[in-house]
Amino acid sequence: MVFDDFDADASTFARYYHSAEKYALKNIAGSGGESEEDKKRFQKIADRIVPFIKDKNSHIADIGSGRGELLHELNQRGYRNLSAVDSSKKCIAAMKNNTNWKTVHCALEELEGKLLCDFIICSQLFEHLFSPAAALQILSKTLTPSGMLFIEVPNARCYEKYLYKPYHYFDGEHINHFSVEYLKRILHANGFKVLLFGETENKLLFDIVYPDCYALARKTTEPVPVMDAPSTDYTEKIMLYLEKSAKLSSLQQTLIQSQNPARRYFLWGLGAYGLKLLNSGLFDSWNIAGLIDIDQSKQGKIIRGHTVYTPSILKKPENRTACVCILSAIYEEQIRRQLQEMGFSGDVIRI
Repeated sequence: MVFDDFDADASTFARYYHSAEKYALKNIAGSGGESEEDKKRFQKIADRIVPFIKDKNSHIADIGSGRGELLHELNQRGYRNLSAVDSSKKCIAAMKNNTNWKTVHCALEELEGKLLCDFIICSQLFEHLFSPAAALQILSKTLTPSGMLFIEVPNARCYEKYLYKPYHYFDGEHINHFSVEYLKRILHANGFKVLLFGETENKLLFDIVYPDCYALARKTTEPVPVMDAPSTDYTEKIMLYLEKSAKLSSLQQTLIQSQNPARRYFLWGLGAYGLKLLNSGLFDSWNIAGLIDIDQSKQGKIIRGHTVYTPSILKKPENRTACVCILSAIYEEQIRRQLQEMGFSGDVIRI
């Protein structure tokens, strides 16, 4: 399995997700939000797990629930004993008026002793965890003796087929990079018997399609057979993705260096990918008038000497002919459409 070697420790990641606000936004893609694409993904997950949950009174927990829309889908299918677990206080606050499930404000690493569940869902979570094996041990203690676990993660074996921006799958938040084979192996190694697994595609926004893989497993005390070693295909695919990213990154740098640095620029999009670009120093020679992001937790802050504004900053007369450079890997088209709706008349560059 491939993992990113960060200088940050587990406590740094814990503080980051505790204060994160983006996963509480309604239309954030790939989390627990309310976008039409996410709703379709939740329907697919529900279709996979419902056949394994016969009892409508089973206690089901969604770890890393975001706004809880996956639980809403399950609630509509007749399940009533539901729990949402999230480390973000903003996500918990977004569900404060909900009466269809309980909420637990904690990280997975803090979950032990707080719940006892028949079924646990971890969708788009394990790639963020500092120690997947330790997390599985906590989840095992949180499950009933015959409880089951569903995990969905980005499918690293297919990164090179869905390359949108250089290195964007290695975005600083995703620590672990799985294939379905490695997902099965880590489950087997930690006392789970895999009952269902597969690869899939999920649409995030517009034409952005994300490769995912999943596994559903039952907690067991019986010996689990040793699995064969994974094929080398996974490593080869990762190396191909890195090679393609390097070529795309070179073109990206050429595009940035070809721009007139004296123009007035706003850089829009301060997600993990955008911040990585900003911190690379590639824009240090540009005349940057400001940064833009819709995440309220970033607005008003100073990043690399530049203030983060709301999009409304572009409505000021002196900014209407500025140049906007989009730094988002996933929300590029969404930002472009928002600029059109605002009537922005300046130039737009996609990096």
